[in-house]
Amino acid sequence: MALYLLCKGRKAEVVGEIAGVCRRTIQRWLKWYREGGLREMERRLVGGYRGRHGEGLDAQQRECLLRELRERDFRTIGEAVGRGT
Repeated sequence: MALYLLCKGRKAEVVGEIAGVCRRTIQRWLKWYREGGLREMERRLVGGYRGRHGEGLDAQQRECLLRELRERDFRTIGEAVGRGT
């Protein structure tokens, strides 16, 4: 979502507010995307911390997450993880 908004011309500050993260996080995500595309972002966001946070999502969890994202209209990342209003 953040990359899409950046591609549409939104500023990092605005995208950060929408996603529920700070501008620096948006800039970091964009840097990772420029370095290696979506694979690099997935490696860093999903698999980059495996040693500390477990193995990430398995196939069933990933499908459940994708289904939920398709069915609901989340305005922020916080809403998607249950911290938003």
